[in-house]
Amino acid sequence: MRESPWRLFSVVVGLSGLFELAGESLSAFLSRAAWSVQTIAQRLPGVEEAAAFEMPIAELQPLTVPDIVVRYHFFLIPLAIGLLIALLKRREGDLLCLSWFMGLLILSLFAERILISAIPAVCILCGLGLAFLFKPWSSRPVFRYPQAFVAVGLVYVLLISSFLGAYNLGTHRMMAPDENWQSALTFLREETKEDAVVMSWWDYGYWILALGQRRPVVDNGFHGWCEERLRDIGLAYVTDDPYEVIRVMEKYGADYFVFSTLEMDIYPVIAEAALRGREGIPGTKPLVIENPLYVLFLRGDFRVKGPLEVAYRNPEVVIFRERGADSPS
Repeated sequence: MRESPWRLFSVVVGLSGLFELAGESLSAFLSRAAWSVQTIAQRLPGVEEAAAFEMPIAELQPLTVPDIVVRYHFFLIPLAIGLLIALLKRREGDLLCLSWFMGLLILSLFAERILISAIPAVCILCGLGLAFLFKPWSSRPVFRYPQAFVAVGLVYVLLISSFLGAYNLGTHRMMAPDENWQSALTFLREETKEDAVVMSWWDYGYWILALGQRRPVVDNGFHGWCEERLRDIGLAYVTDDPYEVIRVMEKYGADYFVFSTLEMDIYPVIAEAALRGREGIPGTKPLVIENPLYVLFLRGDFRVKGPLEVAYRNPEVVIFRERGADSPS
């Protein structure tokens, strides 16, 4: 590490950031982050509390001080000490980690998850801080024992907090499909045609692609999403008109439409995606709604009139298809 060309590395990181800032891709990237839910309370009854805050797409949220405190919590102690040591001693290896961390920290002000790439540097800097805490400051027991107690106690706190954080993340119901979602994906895999196309909110596209083995209309990246697709799929969630759902499905060649209780956590974002830019456009009457199909589903009301029929449902997931559509043999 001490022999590494940290100056060249910092130049490369800096130039990369400048090119990103100057590129059109970041302009489109940041435009998606501008989505908010400030107007949803006026349009969708019953979601006033959820709409009382701004919630852009997670990957595009700017980093804030509370985010740093929540994510690093007790690691901020050895990290701060490590940063100070790197600045004071100015060893090339330490400065490499310092420039690595600070460069990505600045870029994370535009998109917070960029900071994930700084984890190796953070680990090394925290190691410097912990090494300093374990290094004897004095040979006198009156100082040495309290210091050792604080250092060991901090390590235990870091281990416990890391374990709890990993457990909470791993058990979050958005991390992996639960039993109900597994059953729904099994239905897609075994009871639908191999070339069937499935429409859902983009968060679950990978589940449909990998476990359902069917092509999603949009997913987390492989089948790239755009603002128009999210707006149309969002409309399918907020409308109370089943013909509007069929129109969106036909537009993207979808045979099935899947939604679940999971989307309620992000329903304000979905609704904002549906409403954005539609004011004053003919044919948007279904947006003025009292009981969207999605909310009816959450209430346990599966009475669907018109062209839609329920192909599969369980307590958490429902799969719609066009009424009269042929089932695979």
